[in-house]
Amino acid sequence: LTCINCHAITYCGVECQRDDWVRHEWNCVPVMVTEIPGKGRGLVAAIDIKKGELIFRDKPMIKLAANAERSFVDPNFMTSLKQQIDSLPSEARAQFYKLTTRNDAPNYNLTRSDMKVLNLFVSNSKTYMDCFYHMLHLNIALVNHSCAPNATIQIRFTQIQKDGDKDACADFRAIKNICKGEEITI
Repeated sequence: LTCINCHAITYCGVECQRDDWVRHEWNCVPVMVTEIPGKGRGLVAAIDIKKGELIFRDKPMIKLAANAERSFVDPNFMTSLKQQIDSLPSEARAQFYKLTTRNDAPNYNLTRSDMKVLNLFVSNSKTYMDCFYHMLHLNIALVNHSCAPNATIQIRFTQIQKDGDKDACADFRAIKNICKGEEITI
């Protein structure tokens, strides 16, 4: 059986599909993570996608407060970062640790393993000054660049809490028709 929502995952039967829903639900999107020759991991379409179609909406999975200088506000930011990673679904946590780094994370007085975790986060997160946060969208972090892209990202800020805290939802939309198996790029 193929998942009728995303067409990106298959199952041996209904029972296995039902049992896997808790793991799969957070990331039920019509794309597959694939090794792209010369680029590393990237996203390919699991179905034909029409121009203008919303491919998926990516909510931030990890969020750390920042100031106008883009530095972390909370002195215990590493504790918060590790707690957020630990609370991710197992599949999302595994995806986080498979991300690549740029090796240019800020130099904090941290252990080697903490620096590796911070570097993964900083290399793949975006800083949004509209809400003063570093946010990591796990699916968007996998999208490769192209000078002739077939998709675009539109950021929408949403109020989510009583205290006015905001999230930056990323709408990932096709700007051209995308065929099943084609790499999706921005």
